[in-house]
Amino acid sequence: MAELKEEDGQDTVDQVKKEGGEAAYVHVDVSKSQDVQNMVKFAVDRYERLDILYNNAGVSGRPYGDAGMTAEIPEEGWDSVVDLNLKSVFLGCKYGIPELIKSGGGCIINTTSGTYITGGFLPGMFNSKLSLPVPNAYSAAKAGVVALSRAVAVAYARHKIRCNVICPGMTDTAFLAPLQLHEEGKRQALEELIPMGRLGRAEDMAYAALYLASDESSYVTGTILTVDGGLLAI
Repeated sequence: MAELKEEDGQDTVDQVKKEGGEAAYVHVDVSKSQDVQNMVKFAVDRYERLDILYNNAGVSGRPYGDAGMTAEIPEEGWDSVVDLNLKSVFLGCKYGIPELIKSGGGCIINTTSGTYITGGFLPGMFNSKLSLPVPNAYSAAKAGVVALSRAVAVAYARHKIRCNVICPGMTDTAFLAPLQLHEEGKRQALEELIPMGRLGRAEDMAYAALYLASDESSYVTGTILTVDGGLLAI
């Protein structure tokens, strides 16, 4: 478990161990080369090999207004959002792939967003209750994740490394905090935009990752698994 916030990382480790699993926490800023190298080394030192790399860090802005429309984005805002969403995936792959090759193959899972297609958060987002600036830097970075993932899938297929992408929909996690769904009518308005009529759950994304990490997906690489309740089908 690699996490910038120690409390969150340790909490996840504790939950895994409570369920009878094995986990360990390493502090990492995924936009920093040395931190990512340390993360990979930590995993290999502890478990003797690397089989699965899941690049799942993401940020859209603090809040979205810090990285909204292109003409309004401060250069440093653009850099921070792209570093955390795209450079982090590059660094994970750069330092993880050599260890996967040593292991005889493995899988990489990266996370994108439906914004790589829509350019904004949701079809129909611009209504009176949910309008937000389109996170242009975030959209661009997440499109880059898709392109990079496909390139990695092709380049390393003969090394028995698979690389796939999960595209989550609107998921009921802390990531949605800027939407302030606790305010009257906002959650309902958001759910009404989703064909299945509900937000995604963390478990929905976890099961998708589990499939892509398992032998059941041994012939799946370079693909995007969309888990969004039908949102991008609109």
